[in-house]
Amino acid sequence: MLAQARDMVPAPGALPGELRFQQKFDGCRAIVFTPWPAPGLLLVQSRRGSLLHSRFPDLVAAAADLPDGPVLDGELIVWAEGQMPFEALQRRAVSGGRTAARLAAEASAHFIVFDILQIDGQELLHIPYGTVRGPQTLVLGRLDETGALRPVGRSTQLRPDAARDLAERLTLAWPGHPWEGVRFTTSWGSRTPLEVVLVDPTQVAEIMVDTALRTQSSHREANPAR
Repeated sequence: MLAQARDMVPAPGALPGELRFQQKFDGCRAIVFTPWPAPGLLLVQSRRGSLLHSRFPDLVAAAADLPDGPVLDGELIVWAEGQMPFEALQRRAVSGGRTAARLAAEASAHFIVFDILQIDGQELLHIPYGTVRGPQTLVLGRLDETGALRPVGRSTQLRPDAARDLAERLTLAWPGHPWEGVRFTTSWGSRTPLEVVLVDPTQVAEIMVDTALRTQSSHREANPAR
């Protein structure tokens, strides 16, 4: 849906569902498709369906750090000298090859994410916009006798109401979180990295867990915490 100018904000209840507001940047709407399954080609698509990844090699290089699978909706901009010059974005959108590399060095591209449309091959378009903003899963930690924060478990997927309630209680972590650089996976035995948002480890949770058993074949059996 294209943005439209209005003289005032709609009153509460004027439209079905919740109202959500996003800042309008001086760029163009685009979608980033990370490869799923990996390996594969990362794609950047404009609102009109044009493929732009060859025009923005710096953006593709930066997106290489993303986990495999997410499809991201956002705004593609160029940042230069503290501004977002739309003319520079237009030049980059039609330039390829060596010219694209030169322009990337002169005016870098940035992608401002508004929404996640797909994770691990599963579309999220049918989920109400607000319900995907909260955490989906919790990775639990505990301080050991030396004061180090150790991962001790993971929750099952949170219900939407629990995720929204928890999101209001969490604060993004400052630089220096003890889990910076730690790699988590999506499930036991999986090699697929889990996209983790680190938070300030000050919340205390009381949990119930199932018993972990070690079988004769030395394989561990455990159920996720609830």
